[in-house]
Amino acid sequence: MSWTEEKDILLMREMAAQGIFQFKSGSRERGTVWQAIAKNLNGHKDVFHSVTSRGVRDRFTLILRRYKAKNAEELKSTGEGSEDELSEYDLLLEELTHLSEESDKKANAEAESAKEKISAEKELALDIRKRAMETMGQTSKRTKSDELQDDEIKERKKRRTGGDTLAWLEKKADRDLKYKELQLEEQRKEREFQQRERKEQMELIQK
Repeated sequence: MSWTEEKDILLMREMAAQGIFQFKSGSRERGTVWQAIAKNLNGHKDVFHSVTSRGVRDRFTLILRRYKAKNAEELKSTGEGSEDELSEYDLLLEELTHLSEESDKKANAEAESAKEKISAEKELALDIRKRAMETMGQTSKRTKSDELQDDEIKERKKRRTGGDTLAWLEKKADRDLKYKELQLEEQRKEREFQQRERKEQMELIQK
């Protein structure tokens, strides 16, 4: 099928009516709108014949590229754009170009914001991990040296009985359990952080 100005105008009318640029480029929503546009254009059986969503999208991409090249050339040669009276074709194209550029700016801003969020969360997670490791180190050192040594000295001085020995062993087992739980909690936080980071990276790549 060959494109004409009449067909381009019908295409751009449909694009404006469907509000295609309110959806992000490459998104499923925008793809659905392109399909609806193609379907509606095919309703003009005297003009269109089995046009596809890919076909209308590629056609507008070409129109937009030519329009921007023309404007750039006019600005380069005269220092300003054309002041001729605009036709419906020109008005539609000018408005859709503006909407397309605004949509791209919004998408870029959202992507940058997402990157900053990921970076901030990663930095926070690393800080939490660092503090947790420091706490674990201090707890481990105190548990394995000072407290243990102090308890052993105290218990020896008391010449503890069998019941005292059992109580001391229970206290030691409780400390060891808490230390192990702290290690497991830190490992769990690390795994959650890595899983969340991989998931967010994949979402960014898919977008």
